[in-house]
Amino acid sequence: NDALRICEFLKGVEAFKNLTPHELTNVAERMTRRQYMPGEIIIREGEVGEELFLISEGEVEVDREGREVARLGPGDFFGELALMSGNPRNANVIATRPVDTYVLGKDDFDSAIQASASFREQLRRVYFARH
Repeated sequence: NDALRICEFLKGVEAFKNLTPHELTNVAERMTRRQYMPGEIIIREGEVGEELFLISEGEVEVDREGREVARLGPGDFFGELALMSGNPRNANVIATRPVDTYVLGKDDFDSAIQASASFREQLRRVYFARH
């Protein structure tokens, strides 16, 4: 069962670890699995953000204005800045190796942060750390 696998994975991710079992299950059931190959652009700078991505396997490079600013791997997430701010995507995210992600759409993301103060607070911390 995908939701069960996602739920187990989420328990080890900092932003999700304070969610109740019910909240975790709720988020996991709304996530879909998506895979990308090396060189594939997952997010384009300047686009409207509609999804949050959580890396379960592999690695991505984050480029801003043509410069690499970060590398992210398993347990890291990206795409939350545009969802939280409503601004366009502020970077390109490119797969550097085969990447497995769990993806949460904007409506489900909004529901999750409404339902959980701890999730909202954790994302706010990441948001400010990245700005």
